[in-house]
Amino acid sequence: VTDGMVLASSDRAQEGRIERDRPYVREGRRAPYVHVDYSTATALQRAVDFSAPVIGSRRQPTVILVARADLRYLYDLMAERAGLGTTGHMFLVNRFHSFVSSSLGSGQDGGRPVFSEGVKRVLAGESGTAVYQNHERRTVVGAYRPIPQIGIALIAETDADEAFAPIYRFRIGLVVLLVVVCVVAGLIGIRLAWGISRPITGLVRAAMAIGDGDLGQRVMV
Repeated sequence: VTDGMVLASSDRAQEGRIERDRPYVREGRRAPYVHVDYSTATALQRAVDFSAPVIGSRRQPTVILVARADLRYLYDLMAERAGLGTTGHMFLVNRFHSFVSSSLGSGQDGGRPVFSEGVKRVLAGESGTAVYQNHERRTVVGAYRPIPQIGIALIAETDADEAFAPIYRFRIGLVVLLVVVCVVAGLIGIRLAWGISRPITGLVRAAMAIGDGDLGQRVMV
């Protein structure tokens, strides 16, 4: 692109078009620029534009190189649930609180407003994990991270019940183990107490008999 006109393109139909009003042309004159194109009709058609100026001998941009990457590979990646269990899912949101996803978005522009504590934090530039109510009012464990280079954010969520299920099972197992240990320890204690108290009881009885004049008492120790 030079002066807003496409000089050469891998898609010959684009050659000769005027693109001077596009953000990747306006911003790409000064420095490398990354832009997510939200002007297309559906989320599946959205793309990431990369542009950078080629500086000439007079230290002025002579042309602007522009590359466009399809976002569908991100959608395919997010559709996989590996490591997220049966209730887990990942999605992208933009700064307008809209889904950048074909599976979760709806409406004329392929996105709908989404509000939750995780979305609020990630759009504020935070990264981390938290337990919160998502846009469907379900309690989830969420991990979030902004991608400021392209103006979107990535969020992964799993239902809290499923996420904490291993902890619950471990807790139940630990309680059962403690009960078994206590019962076994109690039985052992009773057996030891009986083994110790029996000879002592015999000595007491013998001492009482001797005190009564029965000198023939014998005690097995």
